[in-house]
Amino acid sequence: MMQTDIKDVDSFIKSFPPATQKLMNQLRATITKAAPMAKEVISYAMPAYKQHGILVYFSAYQHHIGFYPGASGIANFINEIKIYKWAKGSVQFPLDQSLPLDLVKRIVKFRIEEDKAKAQSKQTKNIIKKENYISPNKNRSIMTNEQGTKENPWELKTPPLSSDFTMHKDEKDGKPILVCTVGKTILHYDYNCLSDLHTMLKKHGDWMELGSADEQKPAKEGTVEAWGRSENNPVGGWYGMKKGLRGRFGMYVPPLMEKLGLAEVTHDAKGNKMRAI
Repeated sequence: MMQTDIKDVDSFIKSFPPATQKLMNQLRATITKAAPMAKEVISYAMPAYKQHGILVYFSAYQHHIGFYPGASGIANFINEIKIYKWAKGSVQFPLDQSLPLDLVKRIVKFRIEEDKAKAQSKQTKNIIKKENYISPNKNRSIMTNEQGTKENPWELKTPPLSSDFTMHKDEKDGKPILVCTVGKTILHYDYNCLSDLHTMLKKHGDWMELGSADEQKPAKEGTVEAWGRSENNPVGGWYGMKKGLRGRFGMYVPPLMEKLGLAEVTHDAKGNKMRAI
């Protein structure tokens, strides 16, 4: 039966038989070594390890140790986990077997990186909201000083500083979009590209080439342009929304990121790069 009145991990572990305590102490030591910055807490009446959010939980039962790394922790190690009884966010390690401590260590480290990325994404969105870049509905100004509206858009230059264009926030089908106006050409980008690109660049940790290209042309691998249309980005494809004009992500989005204080962008004649701030 789950102990609901225990306040610390030591007491939790001591409430089980000696053989089970030994296994739990091994698991505990492995987790704390893999995540030395994590805080050890009791959550949902189980030991849990928290950084920005909860990384993993564990508990013990009559015949097994329950390890709870969440759905992603299971999915990313399923080839090794599938030999045990498992569910969407948990796996059962039998008490009569040695614990797979190396697997546990790798899952915890994976969860640390995932937790860090989620925290960075949240921080980016909070920065944008704090500066009033996001409007809760189309009837209100996007910025308190009226910048970024259709009437008073952001005035920008392409990275080589060779052409002028504007951007403003609008809504389409109830979703926020960026409207990019280049002369008589109007492009639309998913507004989430700002926080998603910032998160990706933070994780990348260095300068990344922009690599701008039209939709009809292939994007250079490893560039911002390639990421902006990759099936591996958070939206699973193009951030550009107007068919035939979905490209040039690496040309038009980085200057707005720079304007908003989210990135640095180089301004050479060609081969420009950006990195997150």
